[in-house]
Amino acid sequence: MVTLIYLDLSTNQLNASIPNQITHLQTLEVLILADNNFDDPIPSNFGNLYQLRHLNLSMNSLSGPIPLDMSNLISRIYILDFSSNQVAGNVSFQYPCYLRLLDLSMNLISGDITSLSVRYFLQDLDLSSNKLDGEIPLLNFSNFDYLNLSNNHLTGMVPCDLPASNGRVEWSYNDFTCYTKQNKLVLYLGVFLPIIFGFFFLVICITDIKKDFDLRYCIGTGGYGSVYEAKLPNGQTFALKKLHHFEAEQPTFNQSFKNKVQVLTNLRHKNIVKLYGFCLHNKCNFLVYEYMEKGSLFCALSDCELAVQVDWIKRVNIIKDVAHALAYMHHDCSPPIVHRDISTNNILLNSEMEGFVADFGVARLLDPDSSNQTAIVGTLGYIAPGICT
Repeated sequence: MVTLIYLDLSTNQLNASIPNQITHLQTLEVLILADNNFDDPIPSNFGNLYQLRHLNLSMNSLSGPIPLDMSNLISRIYILDFSSNQVAGNVSFQYPCYLRLLDLSMNLISGDITSLSVRYFLQDLDLSSNKLDGEIPLLNFSNFDYLNLSNNHLTGMVPCDLPASNGRVEWSYNDFTCYTKQNKLVLYLGVFLPIIFGFFFLVICITDIKKDFDLRYCIGTGGYGSVYEAKLPNGQTFALKKLHHFEAEQPTFNQSFKNKVQVLTNLRHKNIVKLYGFCLHNKCNFLVYEYMEKGSLFCALSDCELAVQVDWIKRVNIIKDVAHALAYMHHDCSPPIVHRDISTNNILLNSEMEGFVADFGVARLLDPDSSNQTAIVGTLGYIAPGICT
């Protein structure tokens, strides 16, 4: 069998829609379809190309928005070029992607870019000649090898001593306001004070929450702790996992607890339960999680009424959700993470019956230069048979 890694069909007269058969090439790492006559929207099933790291669809006539289903692809790709098309809609990348180059220039993209959370890795960003508006996030322009925001309707603050066009940074034909070194401190205070107040608000909330764990609000109990539903005065609901007291007395508890926090705070995927905060105290130890309205998959399948709602289509989608989360942990995290206990108890469902991976208590970070031998852990019935022999 031939393994196809690199496919370049650029500068031809290819037209009509991009054929779906391309997504059957599961080993592709580089796909270049630039400078053709492809039209219609961008196919959403590009997200199925799990090995893809470079995608170039520039200089075509593609239309419509960037498909939401491509979020799984965007979370792991390095080079993405959709320039010189008719792509519309918003740009919203919710994961700390590994993108090094993102070119969406000369399209019809609108909205703001405040949710563009990939700039920690980006070296080349071109959003020029679109219909973007709203305020730009506070950018460190020196972090980019190339940055082009020109020909939009963006607002926000830029340094007065930075030319609007210098070959490396382009931001002309917008509505920016420049700041000097003298008022830079005021700018930073305006940006970071809300974050500081938000942090203290979270501390106060955690302090109030840990005062009383009423059994009336207990929504689950496991081997390591009990989970409570906690609703704040503003109506926001969280799930609190309080660790059992005997667990906290174990000599290895602190390291295990810190391991769980380290793993969760570094994970950013839509199918992994979010960790909002934690408390490590000699009398009370708990984690503050995103609240999942439908509980665990185990409980859903055990409840006659709820099991009917989880029909076969939803079950397949839940499997896909979990698979995407695991692929992210195994292939897109550095170092890779293995969960080691994927059971129906550790798959949670939100109100839309989407699957989320939870409970990283026995998760491990893999060292690529080590054999990574660990003790056998997990839930009986879910451990791979080869491990149990």
